[in-house]
Amino acid sequence: MASTLTPTVSIVVATIDRLEAVELCLDRLQALLDVAIEAIVVIGPGGDAVAERLAQRSDIAALIRNPDRNLSKSRNMALSVARGEFVAFIDDDAYPTEWWLEDLLGEFEDDEVLAVGGTVYDYTGYTYQMRYGRCNNAGDATPVNASPLIGLSECPSAQTFTYATGGNFIARTQGLLDLGGFDEQFDYYLEEADLCRRILNAGYIVRVLDAGQIFHKFLPSAIRSSARVALDRRSILINRAYFAARHQLPDEGSDITIAAFERFAKRAVHELEAAARAGIATEHHVAKVRQDANDARFMLGAWISDPPAMRPSTLDSGIAAQFDSSSVLHRSSDSISHVAIMSDHAVTSQDPEHALALNLLSQGHIVRIIEPSHGHSTVDVEDGVWRHRISPRLQPQGLAASAVFELERISAEQRVIDLAYVPRGMDESVAMVLGDSVLAMEPLS
Repeated sequence: MASTLTPTVSIVVATIDRLEAVELCLDRLQALLDVAIEAIVVIGPGGDAVAERLAQRSDIAALIRNPDRNLSKSRNMALSVARGEFVAFIDDDAYPTEWWLEDLLGEFEDDEVLAVGGTVYDYTGYTYQMRYGRCNNAGDATPVNASPLIGLSECPSAQTFTYATGGNFIARTQGLLDLGGFDEQFDYYLEEADLCRRILNAGYIVRVLDAGQIFHKFLPSAIRSSARVALDRRSILINRAYFAARHQLPDEGSDITIAAFERFAKRAVHELEAAARAGIATEHHVAKVRQDANDARFMLGAWISDPPAMRPSTLDSGIAAQFDSSSVLHRSSDSISHVAIMSDHAVTSQDPEHALALNLLSQGHIVRIIEPSHGHSTVDVEDGVWRHRISPRLQPQGLAASAVFELERISAEQRVIDLAYVPRGMDESVAMVLGDSVLAMEPLS
């Protein structure tokens, strides 16, 4: 799969001390179909072990070290060396469908479109984290799980605008360079909303599709706990104040800007107080968020007195990177089938269904095991195989109906299943969806 092709898309992954997660992400990038890609990995501070391991991988075009814990800077460092006509961003604790980029690239046939976003499944892999975001000029960002209205463009004067999440975002490389890349004041939080706001202000379109899905596992970080609660709100509060100073203040004035920020800050404090009462935060976290809110108020006051310009970026500073110009990957969909193995029991590594899945995977096919779950429904990738563990409670008719419903969901949201292996007794139900593309089995052995 490695070649000397020129990449169509440079994919940027920023990571800090998440070796297992970033390797899974990179493995899944190799599974992307019909697009020539290069992977650029930016490793944050303290990532020596990660850098040592990733340096051994032949599928990485460039490894870059960022000494600062700053996501916008990491993305700009990668943008400065990207060779693709387009640059895409994905989080290190996420991975895409095989059709991620193919689904999104078609929108760039419209010359006005500078950036495109796709939808994001949450940590379950089954339900949505967000299909797109809505943000106002104060920086109050809201994830939206309704289907986006394709084809509507936003104007530079829109007070509330659509933005694509930074973990599922692709743009024209030169267009981002012309805009100065990400504003590095946003070390974390609102960096993609600010970029989309500036894209719209420049007269271009940000389009979000109900396609191009990624699976975001939402792993713990220096900011977020294992309960998926943001315990450290300092960057969130300061960057919300900065966003408002940049985008709200010029249009709405200081009184409205300060009042809107005060509401945001009070909500942040109240959320941490509630988390402490629930036992998922400590009084230390509460005291810190109160202090951070005060610091952000002070900074907002300073920015109101002296409105800030975009922080200078590292785009032109010269980036040191280990670069392998031959690491361009391209996987053709020719001769690849989309196969589902449906089971009436939870499949283990000792079961013949698992052996069949690995055999089909070794032949290059996309393979899914659809099996019952004793809890809520989840979707994961394990050993290269998609594992759909589906709650029979989804359908009142029980296990068979729930499995068929999942088959229909996959076909509707991603791609039609070409072939399904099903237990005897379930074959008639599946045949109603797939017709002749059903192989009943009695049972596998």
